[in-house]
Amino acid sequence: MKKPEIKNITKIFGKVLKTLGKHAFMVSLILIFLASAIGVLVFYKYSIQAAEKEIEFTEKTLWLEEDALQRILLEIENREARFNQVEIKECPDLFGNPLIEEEKELTE
Repeated sequence: MKKPEIKNITKIFGKVLKTLGKHAFMVSLILIFLASAIGVLVFYKYSIQAAEKEIEFTEKTLWLEEDALQRILLEIENREARFNQVEIKECPDLFGNPLIEEEKELTE
């Protein structure tokens, strides 16, 4: 691009911005209307139109790997056994206020 063309484009762009600035209220109303129209279209597409469509279900069989299931169940049983072996079942209050806990100890 040549320099005169860039100057011409900047002049036109400046005039457009000046015109928009003079009519800021109308520009705001137009932008609000456009945003509302887009919102209505999106709502219609994803809410109303989606509710009207029929959902198609495909017939698929569910398969399960028995050995993987057995490993998972064994791991759960092992974790439960380790949990039950612990003697102390009271966990300390990690998020408690230490001042309140001191007061409780003093009153007991």
